[in-house]
Amino acid sequence: MGLQVVRKGSRGRRSFTARFLLTILLLAPLAACRPHDGGGCASPPLPAGHWPQDCWHPFSNSSVFYSALPDRSVLVAHSQPALAGPAQHPPGNLAVSQTGAGPGEPVFYAHATDPEFTLNCVNDDPGRPDHGCPIDTSKTGLKLRVPAGATPESNLSIVVGQPRKYDAHMIIIDENAKWEYDLWQVQSTSSWQQVQSNGLVVKGLDPAGGKIDFSWGGRIRLSDDGSAVNRTAGDPLDDANAAHWGETADRVRAEELKAGVIKHALWLNIPCVSADPAVFPADPVGKAFSCSSKVTTELGLHPLGTRFWLDMTPAEIDALTVPNWKKVFLRALANYGGFVGDTNADSTRLFYIETEGGNMYSSLSDANGQPYPDLWWQLAQNNQWEPYQPPGGAPPELVGKLYQAAGDNTDWAHTIWPKLRVLNACLTPASGQACT
Repeated sequence: MGLQVVRKGSRGRRSFTARFLLTILLLAPLAACRPHDGGGCASPPLPAGHWPQDCWHPFSNSSVFYSALPDRSVLVAHSQPALAGPAQHPPGNLAVSQTGAGPGEPVFYAHATDPEFTLNCVNDDPGRPDHGCPIDTSKTGLKLRVPAGATPESNLSIVVGQPRKYDAHMIIIDENAKWEYDLWQVQSTSSWQQVQSNGLVVKGLDPAGGKIDFSWGGRIRLSDDGSAVNRTAGDPLDDANAAHWGETADRVRAEELKAGVIKHALWLNIPCVSADPAVFPADPVGKAFSCSSKVTTELGLHPLGTRFWLDMTPAEIDALTVPNWKKVFLRALANYGGFVGDTNADSTRLFYIETEGGNMYSSLSDANGQPYPDLWWQLAQNNQWEPYQPPGGAPPELVGKLYQAAGDNTDWAHTIWPKLRVLNACLTPASGQACT
């Protein structure tokens, strides 16, 4: 689950000016928005330090994840309230760590100069039936380029034989080959430069290359729409999450939050789902944690892939006396909604929002060997997220709260979250047939 940024000498004025202009000309293509599959903007492969812009998205523009919702009258006519009254529990916090070890999945962009790695799907997740890992480049001979220094989610790798209390995701986008690789439970036996016995990755992937061991995962074409359903015939499932869709399809990026706009649906992670078959854009055979007498959700019993919508107008959101960064999430829920893509068995939280991780920046280094700034940490500082010290001596965190908190006098439980609605699946049809 998730959430989760950071010449000596002179040859005279004319020489400096010429070099400055040349630099601007060289960097201009990186900064200017340009189409990606008919839309979006400047995309990878870009060298580390030049991250994709807020307007970039990985999959085709036709993706349902990027499609704005229809008129409000249509939405109300084909939806129902998600809550029977005030929200009994708040959403999960957005959390970032100064070490990049906070929640949120890191995304790394393959570049021609990056070292090569073999992806080794070891299929050793206890109790999981082995029906053939969707990707295993050790069997195909495929080599994948990944930036040196890259680390898994929360900087924690799986140690075989020890309890697996975390996901250790890693996402790699190969824009040249048009594939996204989604790895789950990346392991301590991978080619790290330095890893502790408890699985903590101190220094990431080796500049000399090597292997990346993981328990499960998949890949999905960037030319497709990112869903589990509309994938190229013959392609395997992207089996790194319960919904089987692309990990980056609706994951919030730091660049988006910094720009103040999220132009896609949110990925919602809720306590549990109903036993009904999953609905589009989730895979019909996708599996998530089912609700029971011990784990329930106040959002009601709904299948994986369910789309929620916040029934608030732009004027209503603008009028809220809450920090502006919170309004960015509310506008996304009102304009695009949020899809249920996985579960967490945490009934104390209304939902969690999936984000990218800060270590996708801070684990990489510039030409001088200095780590890049963690954009998520910078955002948290700039927006005065609240300090929090996790137990057990873990690194300090900053947390963002989508409920009444410091600098926020709005009663979210009564005035905002009761406006969540559950949309009928006919509004997001897999077959192209809309509601009647």
